[in-house]
Amino acid sequence: MVGSRDMSLKFRRTFFYLYIGLFLLVAPLVVLYTAGYRLDVQRGRLVQIGALSVTSVPKGAQVFLDDAELSDRTPTLQKRILPGTYHLRLNKEGYKPWEREVEIKSKQTTIVEGVELFLDLAPEMITPIAASVSVGSTNGLVAYAIAADQWFELWIYNPTNGDFTLLDRLSSAKIGEPQLHWSHDNYLLILSDAKNGKTEQRFYTSNGPLSSVPAWFAPFALAPEGEQSALTRSRSQTVETIALLPKNNYQISDVFNNWVVIQDNEQERLILIDSDTQGPPILLNAAAKFYRWQESSILYSDGFELHRYNPSTNSDTLITRSSSQMTDVIPLADSQTLVITTSTQTAAIDISDISRPVNTVIVSADKIQSFWLDPRGRTGYFFGIVNGLAGLYKIALTR
Repeated sequence: MVGSRDMSLKFRRTFFYLYIGLFLLVAPLVVLYTAGYRLDVQRGRLVQIGALSVTSVPKGAQVFLDDAELSDRTPTLQKRILPGTYHLRLNKEGYKPWEREVEIKSKQTTIVEGVELFLDLAPEMITPIAASVSVGSTNGLVAYAIAADQWFELWIYNPTNGDFTLLDRLSSAKIGEPQLHWSHDNYLLILSDAKNGKTEQRFYTSNGPLSSVPAWFAPFALAPEGEQSALTRSRSQTVETIALLPKNNYQISDVFNNWVVIQDNEQERLILIDSDTQGPPILLNAAAKFYRWQESSILYSDGFELHRYNPSTNSDTLITRSSSQMTDVIPLADSQTLVITTSTQTAAIDISDISRPVNTVIVSADKIQSFWLDPRGRTGYFFGIVNGLAGLYKIALTR
């Protein structure tokens, strides 16, 4: 009996010490687990977890990390993710997929916010019009020209009501190399025509031609001054020189606040001048085939690099590069998505993480002459050729 009691006591002591040892081993692990530590098997060490928050427009998209589907759909907050770089993909039925690399960091929540998803649809022809030149605006109107043997006709199309309005009819003999663009406020349509080394401009509203130069353009003029070209401004019957440029074929494209936009048609350059500064008046002089205002900044491109210039801070940021020549850019209202067009493709580029831009092809065609959006950004329109058929097309982007 004594031996049996000794064995029982020895067993209890052994169990007690094992329990204490197990407690001392497990308790720190529980504390570490509660504090967000996990074992990274690949690295062979404990690391603190991170989190991922994803929202999309529209919501309800499936979320995949490295091809593994997560339990929740957008909007979602996924906790307890090991630090590292993951391939994030969003899928929603009827929409084009969206994917990007994301980095999860210890003790931080990586936020992927407001991902814009676009419908996966084909373009529809509105009418078989072959425009010679066209340009759309953010108010939804498009201006286009039809060049016939004898006439050059300038039209406005309003997608909201489907109206076509003839703005002007000019003799084709008077037109050389026409270009169309809207002013920063989309109120003024400017027809620029380069012919015989000179550029003439005609001004229109959506209702018809203007009989004189608009008031905010009128004070400014470009005039030769020796071997240079001078930008001048008329004030109280006096003419002052604001800036001097190398002699060339320039045109004043826009006047916004105190900024004057000048285009060099021969060298394809964009020049931005501050008409009220006490310092150097030329803020920007860069190669540019096209430009667009984005609030108080300018998006411009030489065709292969897209930049954003902010005249208030005098900062120039490279947004993206393209292997295909860009022909236009449209900023969406969310300011993190740009719609970029080439001669055969229009794509939405998510630049919320400028180091990892996401390209989503909206439409591919034989030819895209210009692309624009309705004011709400739900429908895209373009003149182009799809499957050999030229015309005006539309494509739904969102519901």
